[in-house]
Amino acid sequence: MQLLCRMGRTYVATTEKPLSKLLSRTKLVVVPPPTGRYHARKERWIAQPGSMFTAEEIRDILVFLRNGGRLLAFAYRFGDSFTQTNLHDLFSPLG
Repeated sequence: MQLLCRMGRTYVATTEKPLSKLLSRTKLVVVPPPTGRYHARKERWIAQPGSMFTAEEIRDILVFLRNGGRLLAFAYRFGDSFTQTNLHDLFSPLG
């Protein structure tokens, strides 16, 4: 995010709901890696609920992309099966 700011870009966190209101004023959506924590004893990742996209948010982002918007997304190296997020629901329609 700091690099984008140094390039003169502004950013807004997605606390504003619905996301579609922000997307109408946006050129690039940046999806950070999923948040959560690793539970060493159980050997699994515990996702934070805020890491998940709603079905409406996925739909809105896909429409945004179809209309020429851009997406920069980061994922955890072991993927959704490990982090228990739903990034695959966003990425699958993109091929």
